[in-house]
Amino acid sequence: MPADHPLAGRPEVTPADLDGVPFVTLFRGDPIYQQLAAAFSEYGARWSVVAETEVFSTACELVRAGCGVGLIDPIVSAAFTADIVRRPFRPTITYEIALLYPTHEELSQISRDFIKMLRAHLKNPLGS
Repeated sequence: MPADHPLAGRPEVTPADLDGVPFVTLFRGDPIYQQLAAAFSEYGARWSVVAETEVFSTACELVRAGCGVGLIDPIVSAAFTADIVRRPFRPTITYEIALLYPTHEELSQISRDFIKMLRAHLKNPLGS
C-alpha cells in the first residue's frame, strides 16, 4: 500500500481491515484470486476489486499510483516494492511452486546445490 495509506501503520492486515477498500489483484483465473475471494467471504468483508492484472509488477505499479492496495508475492515482487508499504496478510495465502527434473537420471551437483539454496530461501524469503 502507499506509505500514506491509513492501514500502513498496522502490523498486519485482514479482510475485515480491507472491507470496501479499493483492491488491486491478479486476474480471476489465478489461484491467488480464488484464495482471496474465499478469505473475504469467510470474514464477511466486501472485496472491492478496482483492477485485475496478470503480473505482480503491474499490481505494484497500480498500488504505487494510488489505485488501491494489493496482495503481492514477496519474493517475485521484491524489486517493485521499495517505495510501497508491505504488511503481512492474514489469513495466509499460499503459493505453490514445483521443481521438475528427470527421474531416470542423477541430478548434477549444481542442480542439487540450487535446490538446496532455493528451499532455504523459500523458508525465509525476506531474510527476517
